[in-house]
Amino acid sequence: MAGTRRRRRIDMTAQDVFRARAPRRQRACGALAALLSCALLALGPAEAKDVYRWKDADGVTHYSDSKPADTAAESLRFGDETASAPPAGAPTLYKPPPAAPAPPNIVMYGRPSCGYCVKAARYFAANGLAFRNMDISASSQARAEFERLGGRGTPLIFVDGHRIQGFAKSKLDEVLGRR
Repeated sequence: MAGTRRRRRIDMTAQDVFRARAPRRQRACGALAALLSCALLALGPAEAKDVYRWKDADGVTHYSDSKPADTAAESLRFGDETASAPPAGAPTLYKPPPAAPAPPNIVMYGRPSCGYCVKAARYFAANGLAFRNMDISASSQARAEFERLGGRGTPLIFVDGHRIQGFAKSKLDEVLGRR
């Protein structure tokens, strides 16, 4: 049986054939899109055209690119509009995003040896909050201000004028508006 060839049976469904031809079809569509893009670019920008509007004897409105000879027609020009700002008071579609809120003003009176002062400082750092640390053990001015404010223990924290005596994460979250 020399010279006889065995045929291999191939089972393909219509869907398999469709999938096999997809890459060729995609290349053809891409080439067609590129060709059309080049043709449109070669034509150049569209020119402004006059369009004429008139009403006939029956009151029917007609539009044409050529002026009628027997009737007076109104000329409408399209294609040469320029972008301009909307008139004052006109509704706009764009709404600018709201301004970011100002960062809170945080002042903490404390001491480096105070464990709760250290926890408060870590809380502020973890939440990316800048604060002014008034060390009452190193500065006589900070100590006098602490006493004038009625400080009984450390830390004494002020967040935008809200007084917090001691470190309480839940209270700071509440005052800062965090949940």
